[in-house]
Amino acid sequence: LLDDNDPSTALLWFADALPLVTNNSTVADIHRIRIQQTLEQTPRLLRLFGHEASVLASAFSPDGLRLATVTRFARDNSRLAMWDVQTGRLLWEIQERKDLRQLRFASDGRRLFLSSSDTQGRALQNRATAELHIAEVVDTQTGKSVFAQLNSNLRLSAFSPDDRWLAEALTNHVIQLLDTRDGHLVVEMRGHTKEISMLAFSADGSLLASGSDDQSARIWRLPSGEPVGGPFAHDRAVYRVALSADGRCL
Repeated sequence: LLDDNDPSTALLWFADALPLVTNNSTVADIHRIRIQQTLEQTPRLLRLFGHEASVLASAFSPDGLRLATVTRFARDNSRLAMWDVQTGRLLWEIQERKDLRQLRFASDGRRLFLSSSDTQGRALQNRATAELHIAEVVDTQTGKSVFAQLNSNLRLSAFSPDDRWLAEALTNHVIQLLDTRDGHLVVEMRGHTKEISMLAFSADGSLLASGSDDQSARIWRLPSGEPVGGPFAHDRAVYRVALSADGRCL
């Protein structure tokens, strides 16, 4: 019985069967062809990127030529590294101030978005509010920071799919919208009265949805920060929100 989704199973079967038919050259040739065809479909190790510690996160550039990885450097610290995929060469590395939970390239591959918080904040509820978090944009060619937000009041953060905005939910229940090009504050969105637990952008980055322990979900128009309808009341805390692809449904 062979697993159709696992070429290695078929490879082992054909390899074991080959010695049994060596006295029949025609059948043996057929087995060798089967082995060769199976090898062509079997995943192969192309490149090994060695690290000295556990890999916490990784992301490929849009063109697939670079690989960004994050490893734990020390307690609550990490190392960000950029690799050449074709040669395996280390291009640059920097020591970060926090373990990173988000890591992705901008669509043009020129910037790297990283954050020690996540779009969904339940995992942070039991952490001390004084803990320091970072949201940062890094130049992928040099490893130099374009801008960084280092804040003990940062609860969670999210980068918009169009690479334009960084949304940050603070412990005072305020949402800040920053421009990812230079980090300047665009607008503050106020309305939630308890901890914000989720941030989600629309596909085009024109809307932001938020969920909160205050038993409501809200939608904000960007970049003005004005509320869109709502608040949408629930009988319990809202830990998940999502906007449809066209932004018309929550």
